[in-house]
Amino acid sequence: MFRIMVLLLGLALCAPTSLRGEEISLTYGQAPDRPVRHEYFEIFEEDEEAWEEGGDRLSDRAVTLYAYLPIEGMDDGLVCAYDYSSKEAARPDIFYADIDFDFCLDEEEKFTLAPTRLPASDFPPGTDLPLCAEKISLAAIAKDGRGPFFVNLHLIPAPPEEDYAFVYMWCEAWGCYQGPITAKGVDYTLYVRDENVNASFSDFDGRGEKCDTITLVPVGRKPAGEEPLAQKLRGEMLLGGAALSVAVMDEGRSLMIDPVAVEFGETAAPAEDIEVTLASDRWGLSIVKGVAPTALPVGTWTVNSFRRMGTEGGAFCKFLGPESIAIEIKAGKTAALPTLETDLTPVVTTRGKGKKKRTLSLVMTTSQGATFKDYKNPALADSLPGVPVKITNKAGKTVARGHFTFQ
Repeated sequence: MFRIMVLLLGLALCAPTSLRGEEISLTYGQAPDRPVRHEYFEIFEEDEEAWEEGGDRLSDRAVTLYAYLPIEGMDDGLVCAYDYSSKEAARPDIFYADIDFDFCLDEEEKFTLAPTRLPASDFPPGTDLPLCAEKISLAAIAKDGRGPFFVNLHLIPAPPEEDYAFVYMWCEAWGCYQGPITAKGVDYTLYVRDENVNASFSDFDGRGEKCDTITLVPVGRKPAGEEPLAQKLRGEMLLGGAALSVAVMDEGRSLMIDPVAVEFGETAAPAEDIEVTLASDRWGLSIVKGVAPTALPVGTWTVNSFRRMGTEGGAFCKFLGPESIAIEIKAGKTAALPTLETDLTPVVTTRGKGKKKRTLSLVMTTSQGATFKDYKNPALADSLPGVPVKITNKAGKTVARGHFTFQ
C-alpha cells in the first residue's frame, strides 16, 4: 500500500524512502520557483479615497487601486497601493495591501516591491520586468480548516508618462507542501502546490477551471531549460513512472496513494533532440524524452506539446500540439510517434480601427497544426521576448519597433 501524509508546518522532513508501503511526511514552505500559473491580466480601478485611515503614509507619487484578483473569498477586491521610497526612485519599490480588509493602512500591511526573476517573454513589448511583493498573508479570508495562505502579487505599473493608472497584476501561492520521495530507485522532492490560490491543497482536476498540482523534482539534478512537469491533481496519476490512485484528506494535509493495477506499453520520441508531452483522459500529462522508450499505461494518448532541444545546454523551441496526432499504447508493445514538423507558416492579422490604433497579431503554425510557443535559452542573460518587428512608412522611415509576443 502506498501512502503519503502531508503534515502541518513545522514537521521535520524524514530521510528519502521508497514509495512502496511507506508514509512520507511533508512540510509547508516556500516554493522553489515562481510558476505564476495565473497569467491573465485585469484592469484595476484607481481610487485615492479608498483608505479610510492611514492614507497619510503614502507619498504624493503613490497610486491606490482596487485589485480584483481571482482569489477565493476576495469578491469585493483588495485595496492596495504601490509607492516610491524616495523622489529619486525610478520604479515603485513599496507595496501596501489591506490584508485585514478594514480599509485602514497599517504598518504591517507594508511590503517590499522588487523586480521578479521571471523572464519578460509573456508580457507586452517594451515593458520592464514585473515587480513582486512576496509572502502576503491572506489568512483573513481563508476558510476554516484551510492551510497556510500566503501569496505573491506581481504587477507592472503604467509607464510614468501615461495619465492613467492601468496596471497588469496577477498572483500565485507563495508556498507549497514538500518532502522527499523515492520512486523506482530515483530520489525526488515532491511538491504539492496550491495552483488555484485558495489555501486548499485538495482541488482535483475536473472540479473547476483550476486545480492543484503535484511535481516531482530529481534530487541534485536541475532540469535544463524548463521546470519539471506540474501534473494536475487527479484521482489517478503517474508519479515517478508508477500508476497510482490519489485520495486527498484534511484539505491536502494527507494524501493517500495506492498502486493501480494497469498494463503498460511504451513509446519513444522520434529523435534525440525532441521531447514530447502526451495527454491521456485518464492519466493527464506525461513527458517522453529522446529515443529511449518510456513506459505508459495502455490507452489513447494525444500530443499536448513538444520541444525541440538546441545544441546549447537547455536551449529549446516549444510548440503547442498538434492534438490531432494520437497514438495507441498497447500492453507489452512499443508504439511509434510520428516525426513532428518544425517548418513554420506565419499568419499576421490586424485588429483595431483608425490610422494609429492598430494591433498586429502573429501566429506561426506547422503543417500539422502545432503552434509555435516560444524559444528559451538559459545561457542568455535575457529570454527572447518574441519575433522582432519593424514598421516603416512609404518614405522608408521606421515608425515603430517592437516584438510579436509568442502565442
